[in-house]
Amino acid sequence: MTDGLEQLDVPAGSWLVLITTGPYAEAMQHLWRDACGQWFPASPWRTRPGPELLRTELHEDGTGDAELWLPIEPEPRSAVG
Repeated sequence: MTDGLEQLDVPAGSWLVLITTGPYAEAMQHLWRDACGQWFPASPWRTRPGPELLRTELHEDGTGDAELWLPIEPEPRSAVG
């Protein structure tokens, strides 16, 4: 392990991965809007404990690319429906 870095072991599981590109600030807002406002309400999944990962790449023209990784698990059957 490199000095100053720590290792985080992440158990295997399912992940929601959202990818966006466009004007940077707008693209970042769309990731969270799509996850919280559209994807989760329409799916039988919920977040689970674990790290939320965000990869961003900002371009000189003010646009950017981003990926948001959220750990997810199925909703308990009694909570669905």
